[in-house]
Amino acid sequence: MSRSGSDPIVAYYSGGPDAGGRMLLFYGLRWSDDRVEIDPQHFPARARVWLHPGNHNHLRLTRIMESVATLGLRAEARALQRCLLEDVAEAAGAGRISVRTIGFWRRAIDGV
Repeated sequence: MSRSGSDPIVAYYSGGPDAGGRMLLFYGLRWSDDRVEIDPQHFPARARVWLHPGNHNHLRLTRIMESVATLGLRAEARALQRCLLEDVAEAAGAGRISVRTIGFWRRAIDGV
């Protein structure tokens, strides 16, 4: 899946003045090509806000993945899921996300 600069999905996740971009920026993430990834410029500061056990933003991220998938953007929801599970939970945030939350993230898109 290749997305162009005029694609509404790219616009949604690109960090522009829309909700998707603001959401990713809040978490220190960014949309790059066909994937969501850690934004090395913003992640360290933003992670201090949300990346600790029991933070309410973990549930919010679960809801975001579910909602994006429900709205027909399943690939984009999977991109966020992959980033959270592989880049954050298993790497940059290892030990700061509960096993329970990781389970919720793994199942977030299953029923959608």
